[in-house]
Amino acid sequence: MTKKVLVLGSLSTDEGEDAALQQMSEFMSSALDVAHHEIEVAFCHIDELGFVVHNDAALIYDFRNDAELSSYDMVFFRGKLRAAVNEVSLVSAYLQKIGIPALNTAYANRRAIGKVPQMFQLRDLGLPIPYTVSAATAYLPALIAKHLTYPVVVKDMHGSHGNDNYLVRSEENLKEILAASPDIRFIAQQFIPNDCDYRVLIIGSQELIIKRQATGDSHLNNTSQGGSAVLVATADFPAEIIAESRRFAESCHYELAGVDVIIDTESGAHYYLEINSQPQIATGAFVPEKSRLVGEYFRDILGLS
Repeated sequence: MTKKVLVLGSLSTDEGEDAALQQMSEFMSSALDVAHHEIEVAFCHIDELGFVVHNDAALIYDFRNDAELSSYDMVFFRGKLRAAVNEVSLVSAYLQKIGIPALNTAYANRRAIGKVPQMFQLRDLGLPIPYTVSAATAYLPALIAKHLTYPVVVKDMHGSHGNDNYLVRSEENLKEILAASPDIRFIAQQFIPNDCDYRVLIIGSQELIIKRQATGDSHLNNTSQGGSAVLVATADFPAEIIAESRRFAESCHYELAGVDVIIDTESGAHYYLEINSQPQIATGAFVPEKSRLVGEYFRDILGLS
């Protein structure tokens, strides 16, 4: 059976990198002596990948070669990888989990940050997530068409406070948003019917549960986007969600973090949206309550009563 090797790296927008990856794939073909062995060598840029993750499956798609990464027998990272270190780390960890050699293995031991890596991490933890896809602008509409149905939530992969976050009802609407923001890398997720979301603010061994509710016809529950906020007593909130939020934070090595969770008003199921390692504590809602818990936690670390 033919073995397939992928040379993966750089960004397609980097000058000269297409030729550099082509040259490396030719070098690999020569080094592997493909004329005398059943081996195929292909190359792909990191921004020519599409990411799909939900609770039942996860896959990474190579658009250049019309293949899933799981179809390769080995991946060799090569090129200017610094600008795409998050994607490289995510891809390397994914390949390691499914048993495909990827060199250098050091990339799998670097923590990837951002919304897409968090979805893969939540799936690995067995925690519920919305169906999520992400790709460069040129590939995103096709990926959404294949895996999701409108309406979908489309948001900046590295955005915060509800900025560059849209409820998209059609492909035409999507293309307008992408055209207006060509420099933003978006992710798209299934829309979860809801009347609010919750921020589980973890501060050491304690937590604040903040219920956030959108105003008007906005889909954004963020208080920074005008949403209202009320505190929920821990005793009145599902213990399962608190325990899962803590497990998520611990897996990230976050002692102070904000975990965002949403509950489907139709099914009653809950889904994790993201974790924020820099949650609002000196600003936003309920600053006095946050100050008290932060003060108690930090004094405990310092050994002060």
